[in-house]
Formats: sequence, C-alpha cells, structure tokens
Amino acid sequence: MAERPHVTRRHAIATAAGAALLVAAPTSAAAAPAPGRGRPRREWRDVPIPAGGVPYLTSVAAPTRRSAIAVGQYYQQGTAVTNVLHLDGGTWRFEPVSRAVGWAPNLEVAAATPNAAWIVGMGSYAWDAGSLYWDGATWTYAAFPYERMPPYNPYVAAEPGPGGTGWAITTGGTVFPENNMLLRFENGAWVPKQVPFPTKTVPAAVEVRSPRDVWVGGTDYTAGGQEGTGYTLHWNGRKWRRYDLPDSLGTRVMRILALSRRNVWAYTSMERTPQFLWHFDGSEWTNVTQVPRTGESAYPYSGGIASDGRGIVLAGMPDANLGRSNYLRWDGSSWTTTLGPPREAGDWISVNDVARVPGTRTLLAVGANPAKKTPFVERRS
Repeated sequence: MAERPHVTRRHAIATAAGAALLVAAPTSAAAAPAPGRGRPRREWRDVPIPAGGVPYLTSVAAPTRRSAIAVGQYYQQGTAVTNVLHLDGGTWRFEPVSRAVGWAPNLEVAAATPNAAWIVGMGSYAWDAGSLYWDGATWTYAAFPYERMPPYNPYVAAEPGPGGTGWAITTGGTVFPENNMLLRFENGAWVPKQVPFPTKTVPAAVEVRSPRDVWVGGTDYTAGGQEGTGYTLHWNGRKWRRYDLPDSLGTRVMRILALSRRNVWAYTSMERTPQFLWHFDGSEWTNVTQVPRTGESAYPYSGGIASDGRGIVLAGMPDANLGRSNYLRWDGSSWTTTLGPPREAGDWISVNDVARVPGTRTLLAVGANPAKKTPFVERRS
C-alpha cells in the first residue's frame, strides 16, 4: 500500500550534545559547573497571557530576547479562525488574522526577526494548505504551489537574523510525489528549489542556519516495503549531499537542529516504534540514545525539542491525571524528567512546542489543557 504522510504535527528539533558537545562553544570543566551546583534550580513557570484568544497554542518561535510569536486556531460556528499570540517588548497580546490557514494541530511558526515570520498549516477537509507572512505590520496569505492535490503537512524554518527569509517543506508522500518540495520565500511567494529527494519518500523535517546551510530529512521508501529508513540531505550553498541514518529501518527524521556544521542533532520516530536521538559530527550520523516515552501514548512526541545550551529538552507526552506539563532533558549521559507548574488536577496537559530564546538559556513552551480548552505559555530561565 502506498505510504501517505502523517496528518499529525511533527515533533522534533534537537540540541547540544554528548559531553563536550552539549555546549555550542568549547568550555572547560572549571568554566562549566555541574547543573544545579552554586545556582538556583531552573524550573518551568507559568507566563501570564491575556484571555480571549485561542483555546490551543500549537507552535512558538522566539527571534529575539524580547519578541516571540505563538500560533493557534479555533472554530467559530464551523469556521476556522487563526489567532496569533505576540510578545513585543515584554507585552503579550492576541492578534486575529484575516485568513485562517491549516488545521489546528498542524500549525507551525518560524521567525527570522520580529518583523519577518511565517505560519504554515495543512487543511483538513478542504486540503487548503497555505501560509501567512508577517512583515512587522500585517499578516498576508501566501499559497503553496501544487499541481493535482494541495500538499499535506507543511513544515517551516527561517534563516535567523536580519535579511533572513522563510523555508518550508511540503509533503505529498508516495501518493503525490510532485508535492514533495522544498520552498524558499522570495518576493512574497514560495519558490520551489531543486532537491534530490528519494523516488519514494515522506519528507518531514527542515532546518536552516543560512542560505548555505540547509537540512531536510524524512523517510525513504524507495527500497520497497512499508517501513522505510531515515535519511537527511544537506545543502552547502553549492550542492546537495545525502547522509543516511544507519540501521534506521522503520523510522522517520521528525526534526533536525543544527548548532553548527559539525554539531547537528535529529530526533527520529514513527508511530508505535522506538524513538532515538542522533548526532552528526560533520561526516556521519551516530545513534546517541533511545528516547524514553512518557505518558500513555504510543505515538511520537507532540511537542518540540530544543537546546538550553547545555542539554536537550523535549516536550513530553501528557500523563493521564498528572495535571502538569512534563519535559525530558538529555544531559549527555542520561534523561531526566521535569514538570511544569501545577494546573488542573486530573487533566492531561499537552505541550505542543518548545523554543529557545536567542543568546540565553531560556526556553519558551506553549500548549493547552484540551479538556478545558485553555492555552498556556511556560518559561524556564
């Protein structure tokens, strides 16, 4: 049977690394005290946000220390309404946009600067996949190019810093392979780029450090069968090069995080299969560790994964009756679980995305209590 891409939000972005690689820059043992020694413990805290916005927040991006953009969606009398939660100069505010995009669990946001951001989403019934572009004043709709059918799950990234632009990957899987595209936002429109995707593939990850440092990844089904193997492709400004993940049968590259050209991380999983954290050292991928599952779901993590400068933090799956968000952190040798602030006792609390604030060890996370339809923002600094 032909493999169709998943309709779930994608989950993963990786981080700093195994002992010395857990920090982006070299540091001595004396300069890097053990976590928790001589300083207050870093805890997740609730961030007050205004009422009257969307009941769910699904994605967050933080281009600077004093700006962030989170996105969510709700349905009003059968009509989808996309709403943006915007942090500008220390104040959070909800901003409705003129046109909804995608389907609530599938919305993603990326930002290059406070005045350049992109929201992408996949339609549910009308399959109206599209995007919104923020220029610092207004949100403008931008469609994705396609031929027979609109693409499935689009994923988005952005070149960081002034002059940076958005990149998106769209998915048609093995059913509509012409929709397996890497797009760059140029002059107000999405422009396809030539990428040597496998003949049968489901692309599911995109990461961009600069126009000369671009990663994509997913599952390759070319060899036949239902399981496929994980792969990545890297653009160095001149040519693409493929790097396979060894012994990765039955998995998918869900998220990639590039800290430098020789310090790249990937999170892989598939429905009901083991999930792993991988590291790329500039020449090959290595399977670093299996990621433990939290909560009761057999599916991959619904939230993101980010670096805090010294470790890897993933948004864990909600635990039944926990009443709090939960997070996993890899410190280079082991995983630990930390909890967010207490919320509604007995409810599932879902963290949908995590992002690092540039130039700091601060993390922002967004999510919701699905039962109560209440969104939240959490911060660890």
